[in-house]
Amino acid sequence: MTAKTRKYLLLGFVFFAAFCMYHKFSPYKVLFAGHYDKIWAHRVNSLEKQKSAVMYFDGLELDLVYVQDSNILDVNHPPAESIHLNFDTYIRNLDISEKPSLWLDIKNLTIENDSLIFDRISSVLEKYNCPIDKVLIESLNPEALHRFVKAGFKSSYYVNPKLKKMSESEAENELKYINSVLRNNPKLVLSSNYTDYERLSKAFPNKDLYLWAISSDFNKDFFKIRKLLGDNKVKVVLARYNAFNGNR
Repeated sequence: MTAKTRKYLLLGFVFFAAFCMYHKFSPYKVLFAGHYDKIWAHRVNSLEKQKSAVMYFDGLELDLVYVQDSNILDVNHPPAESIHLNFDTYIRNLDISEKPSLWLDIKNLTIENDSLIFDRISSVLEKYNCPIDKVLIESLNPEALHRFVKAGFKSSYYVNPKLKKMSESEAENELKYINSVLRNNPKLVLSSNYTDYERLSKAFPNKDLYLWAISSDFNKDFFKIRKLLGDNKVKVVLARYNAFNGNR
C-alpha cells in the first residue's frame, strides 16, 4: 500500500467518523428538515440534557412519576433508576427566557391521584411563572385528565401502545373506544407513535395529533414521516436527541 493510498484511507476514515459523530449528536436531522417548528426533544430527563436541549428545540418532553409519600414528581422513566430529580428542581433550572414548551408524560396518573398531581404541577408552574398554555399533560388514563382540561391545560390521551400491532378488527374496536373517550372529553388531543398516524388521522381527521418518531434518519418509513410532518393537524413530533451529557 502506497503512502498516498494510506493518506486517502485515513482521510476517509476521519470523514466517516466525523459524520457518525455529527449524526449522533447533532440536533438537526435530514428527516425533519423544513419542519423544525414542530420538532421537540424526547426524554429530556436530566438537568444536563435540559440545558443543552433548550438551545435547539422549541419544546421538551419529560417523564414524571408521582411519589405520594413525599408528594413529589420524580423526573424519571421507569424502569430506569431514579436520580432523585424532582419536578420543582427541574422547572427552577429551566431558562424560562427561552420560552420552551413542555410535554409532561405522567406515568402513574390515575383518578385516585389526579387531584394531588394536579395541585403539585400547578403550584410548581405558578411558583416559577411557567405559563400553562405552553404545557401538554399526557396520560394513558383519559379519565384522569378532566381536571387538567378544565383548568386550561392542553391534555393528551396517550392511545394504546399496542394499536400499531393490532389486526384490523382489533384496531376497529380500539378506535371505537378512542371515539368514546373523545365524546366524553372533546378537548383532548391524541398522542402516539408515528406508526399510528394513518389510522388515527383517518379515524379522527379533525383531531390534533402529538407524535414521536425517535428512530434513525435511515428509517424505512422516511417518506411516511416526511408526509405526516406536512399535515397541519400534526402539531408536534418528538425526536431523539443525544446530548453530550445527561442521556437517560
